[in-house]
Amino acid sequence: VFILDRLEPQDLYRGQILQGDQQNVLEVLLSFLKRDYRNYYYVSPVACPTRWIHTIDDLVPLPKVPEVMSCRPRVLSEIGYLQPHVVVACGQSAVKCALPKKTPQVLMSAGSMFPMSVPGHHVPYQVPVMVTNSLHTLGRLPEAEQAELWHETCQHLYSAISVAEQLHALQGESYGRSDP
Repeated sequence: VFILDRLEPQDLYRGQILQGDQQNVLEVLLSFLKRDYRNYYYVSPVACPTRWIHTIDDLVPLPKVPEVMSCRPRVLSEIGYLQPHVVVACGQSAVKCALPKKTPQVLMSAGSMFPMSVPGHHVPYQVPVMVTNSLHTLGRLPEAEQAELWHETCQHLYSAISVAEQLHALQGESYGRSDP
C-alpha cells in the first residue's frame, strides 16, 4: 500500500488517486525493480481536495494537518481491510497520516521504517511504514538533482518490497501454507 501526498484536485474529484506525474514516477521506479505499479494499492491522505487557486507555477499544496487527521480513520480502515505487510508513505502529508503522534521529517527519516498501529478485524496490529520522498517532488526536480534522489527512493522501495516479501513468507510458514 502506498500513501501519496500531493494529489491534483481534479483527480480527487474523479476518484483517481494515481495519475499524471506521480503515476509516471512510480511506474519508472517500480520498473527498475521489475515490478508493475498496477499490482499495488494507492490511498490519499485526504478524500477531498485542498483549497487551491490554480496558477501555472503553483505546486499542488500539501493538505493541512486537520484535513489529514479528519481523513485518517478512512485511511486506517482501508489499510486494515487490505492487511498489507508494509505501507510506503510518500512525502510529508503521507507520513503525517501514517504516523501522527511523532511525525518524522521526510528529509531526516527517508529510508527508515516505523511501526503504525492499524485496526484489525479483531484487534489492532502493527504494520511497518517506510518513509520515503514525495513522488510529486521527484517528478518536478531539475535533471541535475534527479539521479541521487531517484536512486535513493528506488532503494527505499526495494527495502520495503523485500520486507513485505519476507513477512509474507513468514506468514505462510506460520499458517502452514506457501500461497498468499
